[in-house]
Amino acid sequence: MHAPLRQSPAHASPVLVTVAITAPFRVAFSRAQADSTGGISRERAILNEAYERWPSELEPIDADVLLDTSQLDIEETTERIHAAIGSARSRRVLR
Repeated sequence: MHAPLRQSPAHASPVLVTVAITAPFRVAFSRAQADSTGGISRERAILNEAYERWPSELEPIDADVLLDTSQLDIEETTERIHAAIGSARSRRVLR
């Protein structure tokens, strides 16, 4: 059963949380092949190029949360993002 979506409390101050999402190439390629709207990302060579660049592109992102979607379902992914937002809010209050 899915937990109900909750909006942020009206008094909650906004915070910035950077989330990076990744998956192994084989998983991403399989997903791309299954998505008929994927365009050029469905081409193995194009996706492979993106995967070769990804480590160098990921580093400057300096993500607060890095999620491997081949290891997490949507509920776990959402929980981790929610926890990161809560942590960021806590740090902001402590300042």
